[in-house]
Amino acid sequence: MSSSSWALEVVRGRSIGRRYALAGPRATLGNSAESGGVNLSGEEGDGPRKMAARQAEIELAGAGLRIRDLDSPGGTFVNRKRLLPDQALALADGDVIQLGGVQLRVVHVGAAPQPAAPSPRGGTAASFAWEIAPGVVCRTWDEVLISSAQRWSTLREMLNRGMIDSFVRGIGRPDLAPPASGTPDRRLDSWIGRLPTTRPKEPILDAGGGKAIVVRVAPGGGRTRRTIPISNVGYRLLEVGARVVEGADWLEVVGDARTGKVEIIDSGSIDLEIIIPATLDRPRSGAIEIESNGGRARVELRLEASGAVNVEAISLGSGSREAAAPLGWSLAPHLRRIAGPVLGASARATAALGSSWLAGTSGVGPNLPATAIAFGCAAAIVGVAFGSKSRTEGGNRMVDAATAGAGSGLAGMAAGAVFVGFCRTIEPWLGSLASSWVAMVPLWALLGLAAAEASIRLLPPGAATVEGGDR
Repeated sequence: MSSSSWALEVVRGRSIGRRYALAGPRATLGNSAESGGVNLSGEEGDGPRKMAARQAEIELAGAGLRIRDLDSPGGTFVNRKRLLPDQALALADGDVIQLGGVQLRVVHVGAAPQPAAPSPRGGTAASFAWEIAPGVVCRTWDEVLISSAQRWSTLREMLNRGMIDSFVRGIGRPDLAPPASGTPDRRLDSWIGRLPTTRPKEPILDAGGGKAIVVRVAPGGGRTRRTIPISNVGYRLLEVGARVVEGADWLEVVGDARTGKVEIIDSGSIDLEIIIPATLDRPRSGAIEIESNGGRARVELRLEASGAVNVEAISLGSGSREAAAPLGWSLAPHLRRIAGPVLGASARATAALGSSWLAGTSGVGPNLPATAIAFGCAAAIVGVAFGSKSRTEGGNRMVDAATAGAGSGLAGMAAGAVFVGFCRTIEPWLGSLASSWVAMVPLWALLGLAAAEASIRLLPPGAATVEGGDR
């Protein structure tokens, strides 16, 4: 018997029913054209669960096949059981291999057809031909089960329209009529659970992509979000809940996962909130315990200080990442409370002194052109100072300093004009106090403090958004 007598048929993927022939003594399975065997990149969907370029290897062993995992990140499953790295497992006709989000059924091309499984009420399960989608015809309940994993939304729509009920009654199986109450997903899940299949139907939990998650943050306080990717490699609806392992006070589970109400058909996620400490002199470790009706899992997390001012998360297996926080919002709350009043008072003093020196005005009232020039000069000095630092990075010091100074000066003039508008809007309410230094400087210091407090609440340090895949 040659290896050409065997094939892999897609039962979950973009082209259900397509067969990949095994034409050599060995074949590597993966999502790369350079994998040297079966390239499955065209079968992967948009979910977060992906296979590796070289995920597993199949070899001809006498008259049969054997498969082993190539130490892939997400793991290789056979009949819903995960292979150990480098473990060789014999395959039989009808076995189902899971690689990422793709499932392949082992097919012995020359084998005699297997007898249909008996149904609970006599007859056989292969007594119908049910087209659930164009070109997708199920002839056994096992095929209905396999198709449900890929076409859940299609079957849910058929359930809502009464097509499933009509079908089972039409083949003389009113006992398999779907339940009439509950949400559509719950009703479909209950119906699938009662099908007379030969394959197990239970959901199976696969969490975190198989490796620990490292979260790097800039210390200074605040919060950020993180997601743990969840996959259901079984067939029925997966119900997931999560909790933080005791001692990890910098972690919080948010959303429905806290109460175990997250329902996952194929793939989803659990949302976490990371509490950024004011100081992080050493890495912190923690874990999330995930419980479900398809098993339990423990996902390890590690919090580390980042050398940058933004928040960065390394996602292993999900393809998601956290967006960096703007530089201006990386300051710790206590530093903002100091910087706000200082900047407010300094800005008002600069406007008053600039108006007095450049425009000859009396009192503290700001003159628009003079204030704009004063702000522009101050900003240009700061820009030149920062631009000159490029000398240590291999740049041209004079060119970079001049460019930074010119750009900062123009921005400063625009800021000065805006600031005069604020002054003329706010200060008339003070009446005669508007001409007093004693009143103006404390007023703008208080306004600066109010702005700092607002920034702490609206844009906490290290704030970031999370991008993640979901079905």
